[in-house]
Amino acid sequence: AAETTSKNPGAQIMASRLTDMLFIQILRAHIVEQAGNDCKEKAGWLRGLLEGGYAIDPFDRPFVQAEALGLAAGAGLVELLPLVRARLGPPADEEVRAGAARALGEFLGAAAGAEWADPVAAEVRAAATNDTSPWVRRAAREALKAAGLDAPAPVAPVNAWRGLPVAAGEGWLTEAEILEQAAWIERHDPIVALDTTQGTIHLRLDARWAPVHAVSLVQAVRRGVYAGTRWHRVVPSFVIQGGDPHGHGAGHAGWTVPDEIAPHPYRRGVLGMPKSTKDDGGCQLFVMHGDYGPLDERYTAYGRVVSGMEVVDRIRVGDRILRARLLPDPGAR
Repeated sequence: AAETTSKNPGAQIMASRLTDMLFIQILRAHIVEQAGNDCKEKAGWLRGLLEGGYAIDPFDRPFVQAEALGLAAGAGLVELLPLVRARLGPPADEEVRAGAARALGEFLGAAAGAEWADPVAAEVRAAATNDTSPWVRRAAREALKAAGLDAPAPVAPVNAWRGLPVAAGEGWLTEAEILEQAAWIERHDPIVALDTTQGTIHLRLDARWAPVHAVSLVQAVRRGVYAGTRWHRVVPSFVIQGGDPHGHGAGHAGWTVPDEIAPHPYRRGVLGMPKSTKDDGGCQLFVMHGDYGPLDERYTAYGRVVSGMEVVDRIRVGDRILRARLLPDPGAR
């Protein structure tokens, strides 16, 4: 198994994700069940994790840190409130910031007039308006609503778009590099093959009208992002949606893509980008079951199914993308 994961980036990502999820289940069992009412023991465990006292993998990964913040709030450990508040802003990872917003909302819901409630609510409202990540802004708005507090209306600040990550290793592609890769996609016209539990779906990308989306999908395929991900949303006669590395429908792979609205109608077989607000698309994708005009020129359409629509029709919630591949197209220009 170790040899397989070392040679397969998708397997590495999936193994890492499963490790994180398993660790969180073990930690939750210890905090919620084994520690019982011993708040001191619970706080000690979580403080060590959040302060880096256990400087080993997977304690330091953003997903684990974000879940630990939620456990602190769920256990009512107000003594850890300063640690949670400190992770609501940079330099914390955006996944950690979103977790902090949700945790603070849970604390606020149980605050019952505590003296710290007003300043904490103000901090969450500021994150809902000013954070550069659309995911953090949304998490903060939802946290305030869950706590029974007024949430600011969604605004559209400039998102901190860093570009797209390189296919392997560290670093980010520049705008020029993204356009160069989009030109390569236009020239070679590769097919994206999604091998699912119901069969294979073949997609052709539109790098002319949506260059960033096309390059983003190719990069995600090369990084193994889609290996093992679920189709978490299926609306008959409308869409199938999947590709969330976290599996719950609100996750991402660590980057966003700006809207690239094209005058293409949303018809059966069109590939589209889910989003919750302006410019916050990610690695998820949806494929149309049928025509639906209300999506036209509101969501980025950046490709279409060229074969495998019968597979799209068979997909149900819980089916998976086993892997994604790039295929040279026989008719490549």
